[in-house]
Amino acid sequence: MNSIHPKLETLMITTRYPWEPIEIIELIKRDNIEEFKKIYNTAEQLPDSVNNSLTQYSAMFNKSPTVLCIAAYYNALQIADYLLQIGVLPDDADQFFRAPVHFAAMMDHVSFIIFLSSHGADINATDITNRLYIHWAAENNCVKVLQYAIMSGANIDAQAADGCPIHLACKTGSFRAIEILAKTGKVNLNRIVHDRSPLLHVMNSSCLEALPILFEYGMDINQNIVGNWTALHYVVRAGSPYVVGFLCKYGANPNIPLDKSYKWFPMHVAAQEHHSKIITILYYNGSLIHSLTHAKNSPFTLSKPYHKRDNQYGKASITIRNYVIDFFARSILLMFLTEQIPSNFEEMVTKSTKKYNMEMGVVKEAMVTYEMNKIPVNKPKKDV
Repeated sequence: MNSIHPKLETLMITTRYPWEPIEIIELIKRDNIEEFKKIYNTAEQLPDSVNNSLTQYSAMFNKSPTVLCIAAYYNALQIADYLLQIGVLPDDADQFFRAPVHFAAMMDHVSFIIFLSSHGADINATDITNRLYIHWAAENNCVKVLQYAIMSGANIDAQAADGCPIHLACKTGSFRAIEILAKTGKVNLNRIVHDRSPLLHVMNSSCLEALPILFEYGMDINQNIVGNWTALHYVVRAGSPYVVGFLCKYGANPNIPLDKSYKWFPMHVAAQEHHSKIITILYYNGSLIHSLTHAKNSPFTLSKPYHKRDNQYGKASITIRNYVIDFFARSILLMFLTEQIPSNFEEMVTKSTKKYNMEMGVVKEAMVTYEMNKIPVNKPKKDV
């Protein structure tokens, strides 16, 4: 039989091809080799016209996947072996150069990758975006393939057009993949690709449970993730007290400015957003309450309500005012106890507030109160 290069690109029935490609896919899913041989032997190759209806099976089938690619996706080893026997190339790729090894990796089929390798396939083949099979495995949380790649000595930190495997794992919130990659110690957890770091991706995917592991293995919690914004600036602007407290717990510095010229601290952002809970969390994690921006605006100035009747905004300014009073009260007490004004005076005061928080649990209470207030409660009506 002649060597062929089959493609599944249509669901159309023609007189030349008296069967539907959809029927072949169903046989591949079941790895039904006997029925597959009967149908597949009726044509020299599959039709070439494109029909995106194949995506009903998988979004990966959007660019003319080859029969071998589909076999890899469904781990149809018997059909794959038959295809190679009749002359199909083991690297037979789709229009995006996604090879069978990529389709196998995204479905965690280690056995199929080993099968391809034993038949001479290029396991390190790249697709149109320079992705290796390990990128597809990381993006889809395929633990077995990742472990196989690490044991095989694969480059687990290779950069593709849309990031390294760790970027893709963080972007999709693939916790197990993040954990495996980070614990190797061979991954750059702070690399910026297209102005995006793994930290930004993992926060956008809300995979907060992965952050302690990432921080433990070298991720910089105070790095800039969007322009000159740190992660703390970012979540303060987003208005999430729980995440602000979470980051502070793991060492986020609330006294890093937006940049040296503007000098916007997370406290200024919280004040501008009039978020009293976040103001409380930042203050009791050592944030300076009286720092000035490049325009000489203090948090108190930024928190003033636009209208006198605006109670929500007014509450934020009252919160800051109370903490300003608290700050200077602690300052006076420290001067009285030390009988001097030390050079690291502000640092001593912020340490005092952090110690008070550890003893009294102010931040924890603020975080819990906020989460409880988000849950609607049906309060009983008062008697008239």
